[in-house]
Amino acid sequence: MLAGAAVYGAARVSGLWVRTRSVHFAAWHEGFAGRLKARRYDHRLGMVGVGILTLAATVVLFAMLPMQFQPDST
Repeated sequence: MLAGAAVYGAARVSGLWVRTRSVHFAAWHEGFAGRLKARRYDHRLGMVGVGILTLAATVVLFAMLPMQFQPDST
């Protein structure tokens, strides 16, 4: 928690420093920071990845299930 607050504070200070140095770089930085902020709220692609990993884990765990656990097929 403390590390996250320190990183957030460092990001705010660096953003302030960037805005005071160069107009062109500051404009690029604002756009880049906006994209990062949008990624924090839009996590659809990450959830698709989690779903695929969950499906793969299900398949692997089912394949590792011993056959003696299954009922007789005859």
